Amino acid sequence: MRRDSTSRLLPDDEASETLPANQTMTSSVSRIKDKCPFIIINLIVVLLGASGRFHTPVLVQYLYQRYADEIFGNASVKTSSHPCINESSASSKEESKLKEVQEMTSDMLFFLNLTNYCPGIFTCLILGAFSNRISRKLQLAIPMCGYLTKCVVIAVVVGFNLHVNWFFLGFAVQGALGDTCGVFLGIFLYTTDITPRDKTRTLAMSIVEGFRGFVAAGLNVVTGHLIQRLGFNIPALLSVGLALISLVITFMLPAREAQHQYTLVDDDCHRWNNWWRRLISPFTRIREARVRKLVLVGFIAFLFAMAASVGITVIESVYLMNIPFCFDAITLGWYKFGRELAFNGFLVVAVPLFYNSLPGMWLAILGSLSAICGMVMYSTATKPAEVYAIIGLMIGEALPVNIIRGETSRLLASETQGPLLAVFAMLENIGYVMGIPALHVYRATLGFFKQLVCVVCASVTAVNIGFLLYYQVTWKRHLLDVQSNKIRQRSYDAIN
Repeated sequence: MRRDSTSRLLPDDEASETLPANQTMTSSVSRIKDKCPFIIINLIVVLLGASGRFHTPVLVQYLYQRYADEIFGNASVKTSSHPCINESSASSKEESKLKEVQEMTSDMLFFLNLTNYCPGIFTCLILGAFSNRISRKLQLAIPMCGYLTKCVVIAVVVGFNLHVNWFFLGFAVQGALGDTCGVFLGIFLYTTDITPRDKTRTLAMSIVEGFRGFVAAGLNVVTGHLIQRLGFNIPALLSVGLALISLVITFMLPAREAQHQYTLVDDDCHRWNNWWRRLISPFTRIREARVRKLVLVGFIAFLFAMAASVGITVIESVYLMNIPFCFDAITLGWYKFGRELAFNGFLVVAVPLFYNSLPGMWLAILGSLSAICGMVMYSTATKPAEVYAIIGLMIGEALPVNIIRGETSRLLASETQGPLLAVFAMLENIGYVMGIPALHVYRATLGFFKQLVCVVCASVTAVNIGFLLYYQVTWKRHLLDVQSNKIRQRSYDAIN
């Protein structure tokens, strides 16, 4: 009797399946093969997250300040303290100028993000296609050099008060080298190398993603205070320093060579000049039609989840700095601290605690419902207190993307992890590109219904729940088939 190929596509460790529900995922942490590299990987993630918490507010609020100076004149108030200029007694002329500042800031952020993420789509594809040829350190170091370059350019422009168009240089270099999606492509590749293909991988990827913002969340508050009290230079330089330290620590990772697990028959597919065939290997190497369908649906659901999340994220700061909220740098820092602490902390806790009770995509579906509630609240909020309620409502926002990536990774063997994660990195970039036009929509609707972006993102998330439900049903059928094949194989082995 020949074992069905399905049983090789989702080889969960049998001990993992038979452990009690309250022990399986929590005990999985102890089964990560190399704990020291895993700790270093999380340290890199924390440092990168901290660096981002410095340079992102600097970029948004520096642009806002520069355009306010241009529109209102050098006598304008400090926008980091009074983003609405004079919200208590603003004339119609001042409101018109404030709208112009919002429009110019939104436009600049839109084009900067396009400069970053459009080239990153192709760079991530190339990095993933050649993941079987280059070392994991190099895979990670290339995009991190681009990230460091962007941080340096931001610090130089801010420090020497250069023209804001110089920002494009840093964003273009980062995009050409793979941007932050390329960084996390390398991080997740390294993580798949040191984790087995069971629930441990989903947990490990969730921990890595959660640490991306959880530990660094408090720095939003620090950055707000630094900007408001000391200006933009100090946080910009801190961002450069943390990015440099993370790059240095990258070279402390134990060397892990690329995975070569293919035969002479498949050698042609793994030559340098056949990178496209290598890239689509997650599809061509899957014999089971149901698994191909799962991977495809996972890609679609991931893209929708990314686009909706990015659409909210890119407008969040300028939206909250506008009337009627008028969040200053410190208030905005505290709000972002609460948001990131909540959803990243919940991500790290929810997967180990609830995955056994809600396996597959159930956690992702609940996270999508949570995101919809928060987006609807964004579209109806008129007071700061209602905005703060969003922190609790959107607590599950980070679950869909991470569950989809972790579960889909478990479907495929180690030699296809590079191309698979490259496709996810590419989709992450495309998700950013799809979400970035939210800035243009926000700009176009400033005069009548600037909350339209929130309604659109909530609708996209609602549609995505349908894809997640389809994935869950198909995944459950596949899992039952795998278990049935295992039982038949054991019976055959016992007889023979």
